[in-house]
Amino acid sequence: MRITYRILLLVVLLCGCTPGLVSDGRPVVPTNSPTPYLLTPSQTATSVQTPTSTPGKLITATVWLTKPEVPIVIYHQFAPDYAASSINTKVRFADFKQELEDLYASGYSLVSFEKWIAGDMEVPPGRHPLILSMDDLFFNNQISLLEDGTPSPDTGIGILWQFYQEHPDFGFHLALFAILGDKFYPFDPQYSSDSQYLGRNWESEFAQTIVWCLENDARVYNHTFRHGYLANYSIIVTMSEFIQQLRQNDDRLRYYLKLAGREDLIPRLGNVIALPGGAQPQTESDWATLREYKNPEGLSVQGVLEAGFDTSNLMQPPYSADFDRWHIPRFTATLNSIQTLVQESSQMPTATTCELDSGSGDPAFLGNQINQAIQNSQCLAGIYVTGQYIYDASQTGRVNLLFKRTDNSSP
Repeated sequence: MRITYRILLLVVLLCGCTPGLVSDGRPVVPTNSPTPYLLTPSQTATSVQTPTSTPGKLITATVWLTKPEVPIVIYHQFAPDYAASSINTKVRFADFKQELEDLYASGYSLVSFEKWIAGDMEVPPGRHPLILSMDDLFFNNQISLLEDGTPSPDTGIGILWQFYQEHPDFGFHLALFAILGDKFYPFDPQYSSDSQYLGRNWESEFAQTIVWCLENDARVYNHTFRHGYLANYSIIVTMSEFIQQLRQNDDRLRYYLKLAGREDLIPRLGNVIALPGGAQPQTESDWATLREYKNPEGLSVQGVLEAGFDTSNLMQPPYSADFDRWHIPRFTATLNSIQTLVQESSQMPTATTCELDSGSGDPAFLGNQINQAIQNSQCLAGIYVTGQYIYDASQTGRVNLLFKRTDNSSP
């Protein structure tokens, strides 16, 4: 029996049949896995023979030195500086400007929510990722356009836009959650007595505002048609009513883009939902109904965002087993919560970069390039984001392929 076992072992070694690998030494990538998928941790680039690959162009990988968790903050409305003070749902312009200055000085840069959850976890070297979301759009203190087509500096988004012009490495990415059934734009004569709006086509002007947002990566998502609460409030809607409000909001957004002649921007609307008040479905049946919701183009839900005040509750990276697209945490941007982010910035994940030969894009080839760069002290150990793939190279001598990027992000 011992001799037979040794003969079998010798045959395995001679044929190069390593469990979990195809015969040419590349990691097995399951073709029927859910998207995104995780690869077996044992499938390491350093455990295979170095694959042959035609030299390609150099790519710059983003390298996370610690687990790339990201805070998501929620803003609502904004107020002129003569307001007595900022409150949870209305921040004075001066306070918002100071918060942006403090966040920037502490090393934060804005990243796109939709790109991040699809695996595009990039940020300028030395910076910390931050996602800025805004609920209850559209109020004129959040955004209105000047005659030149740019956002007014007397609005929250206008202030952020101006700050971005002065600090390009801060970035300009927003996740906007619209309510179009009872939060009408101020050009609607039913809601504004201001004479400057009389006789103007408020719907066309509003449509151009949505166009500007989408063209400048201020993505517009769903917050229901009339702020439909699922629990914890005096007026609660059923799940059937909630789904109907999602559908109404989706239809209204597409109506405005068609009005502007910009149907080409519809794919940028995506299918991301922020729960009003953070109130969640109360039964598993209701959760199943929400998970099955598709937007008018048939896109499944990309993420459901909650609301709260816990600044320690950060969104996990999409490759992590702890990432749950149905329970994505956010916290309200109070003066205290922003100061907490500033004070704890040194504990937030930081990015650096590493230049690699892309070869022909083979994942094992890239993994070996990462390993060689670390072994040669050209780059640091960490989580490597290479565009299509994400690798864990945090352990010396091991490079695990974690994640293949999907096309869940809209154009």
